[in-house]
Amino acid sequence: MSELKKFLHDLEDFELASFYHFRFNSFMKNSKEKILNELKSRNIKEYQIDKYLLKLNEKIELEIEEGKVCPKCYSDKFYNSTEIENITIQFETIRYSENYKTCLICLHSQDKIESQKEKNSIWNIFSVIKLLKKS
Repeated sequence: MSELKKFLHDLEDFELASFYHFRFNSFMKNSKEKILNELKSRNIKEYQIDKYLLKLNEKIELEIEEGKVCPKCYSDKFYNSTEIENITIQFETIRYSENYKTCLICLHSQDKIESQKEKNSIWNIFSVIKLLKKS
């Protein structure tokens, strides 16, 4: 059994539906066939995908707050992704690696979103300081 087939087989129905919903179009033909075959084996029709997607409720909201499930698809399957980030200050660029908790089903990373918000706030402070120096 291929890694993709095993991965798909181990997903819960709502996770398979979310995987199809969020990522199907990014796969190549052969992988798409594997995804469709797994849907077929579970008797899930493509036009019925929305019925398998979880709806937000109080339990899920609490699990999102606790970082136990993805805020986009509500899966609890995560991995750590390492990305190279850049900071450019005047004529110098500093590269560093950053680890983000990322959803394996939909690829959403709340960590990355929060990090970006933090960086934007810092850059806004630098921009204000730069403006004040020019005055």
